Amino acid sequence: MISRTKLKVRYAETDQMGVVHHATYLVWFEAARIDFLDVAELSYREVERRGIFLPVVEAKATFRRPAHFGESVVIHTRIGEIGSRGVRFEYEVEREDGEMLLARGYTEHVAIDLDRRSVPIPGFLKDRLEWAKHH
Repeated sequence: MISRTKLKVRYAETDQMGVVHHATYLVWFEAARIDFLDVAELSYREVERRGIFLPVVEAKATFRRPAHFGESVVIHTRIGEIGSRGVRFEYEVEREDGEMLLARGYTEHVAIDLDRRSVPIPGFLKDRLEWAKHH
């Protein structure tokens, strides 16, 4: 399964030259990840209500072309690897017309409980992540 999150570049996300600041991509990755979970019918709010959190423990972005103020971009999100305690989300950012790849990246997450201890991904979550990875 691959979700598509469309965003319009806001002025606040750019530098003085109108180019999207590199840190903005991590914010976009988060928005796309939440959309992905919604599409997979796995509300992050529900995951947290059950006492599981998925903090980012690693993030990477590789930039190919700049995005600019006023443009619309689409972030394609999919599940990468799923481990016993963690999951990787992978992202591709392109212009809305699909003509140009702007950036590619990933975020890695570890499941933690209410005491902030690393725990195995619970069955309800792991099953849904596996479903999303293979559909």
